[in-house]
Amino acid sequence: MATARKWVIPIDQVPERQSVHIYLYENTDILSYVEKYKRIRYPTYVELPLNFDLPRLRADVLRATDDIGLFAFSYAGVESEKDIYMSASLTWNPDSKDNISTNPHQATLGSRSHRFGSASLYGTEKSDKNSYTDGMSFNVKTPLSGYGAIGDLTKSFSRTLIRSRISTLKAGRTEATRFDFGWHNDELVFVNFRVNIPVVSSPDYAIQIITDQSEETIKVEEFVLVPGNAYGYDTSKNHRPFCKRLSEDDRVNMIYGVSPWFDFDPDERVWVSNEFYGELHPFEMLSQGLISSFIKT
Repeated sequence: MATARKWVIPIDQVPERQSVHIYLYENTDILSYVEKYKRIRYPTYVELPLNFDLPRLRADVLRATDDIGLFAFSYAGVESEKDIYMSASLTWNPDSKDNISTNPHQATLGSRSHRFGSASLYGTEKSDKNSYTDGMSFNVKTPLSGYGAIGDLTKSFSRTLIRSRISTLKAGRTEATRFDFGWHNDELVFVNFRVNIPVVSSPDYAIQIITDQSEETIKVEEFVLVPGNAYGYDTSKNHRPFCKRLSEDDRVNMIYGVSPWFDFDPDERVWVSNEFYGELHPFEMLSQGLISSFIKT
């Protein structure tokens, strides 16, 4: 139902055979605004200062992940790139149908049934509510999200957090230098806007995004994530983390998934469109401090 473009979506209204973001695509006017913003030329990424105590954040991230552990992604029981790309979850879905683990810190890192690359999070392919591809349902914070400086940073986010994690790209692995390593895409940024905060890095590590692709050519843009900054980019496009050359240091990133236009009310169990719905691109919201008070121009 809508009143002056105000949408209220009860979770119980979403069919079991449909993920939340696909339901929004099909039952609200969100895709009309997506088309509106597609006609505007935005940069590939935004880089903004992180106004936070980085040494304290780094120390607590390393201490917390050492205590809690880091985990490889697993799909249909097969671990992916084991010991290369390792993560610990900041959010999880206690009602998930196919968690690979009851450990909340491993809960966003794969599925017993989903196979990597078998379904696109970008488009309108069907996926079940509370399945692995139902990213908006991973909105319950894990204990890691409240750990020391991690908790202080997490509290600064004024929008609902979904599918978020701390991820480490391990040093000294040649696999991460190959061009076939790590390519993937995520949901549209209007339902899941990823905010990347590098905690430990070096110029050896970068992000690549395929900005244009035809039958004959592929255009790839590349940038380095520098600690002390925060980054937003369109992860619905094929992208990947990679290592330009073998590094002696791990790369550690915080990856906050943000629902920019819909806020979740856990008491009422409803998703509600907010005042930014259709009015501000997530890049603009981040730049204006409307996603985190510690991140703005």
